[in-house]
Amino acid sequence: MGVVAGVISYFLIPNAILALVVPLIMYAVSTVFILLTRTAEYTKWDIFGRGLLTLFLAWFLIFVILYNM
Repeated sequence: MGVVAGVISYFLIPNAILALVVPLIMYAVSTVFILLTRTAEYTKWDIFGRGLLTLFLAWFLIFVILYNM
């Protein structure tokens, strides 16, 4: 989801607010997806902590890579 958010944010660069809101929307979508499809017991740290960190790191890296191309 972070990669998808990075690519979408790249195309929304002229509108900075939307480019920054996209990762938040993707985080909400991924949280709902995890809660609906989980097969193992995840702690709140697994869902909200690690998930948030991974999503935003992927978003930032993809956004920076595409911006510098």
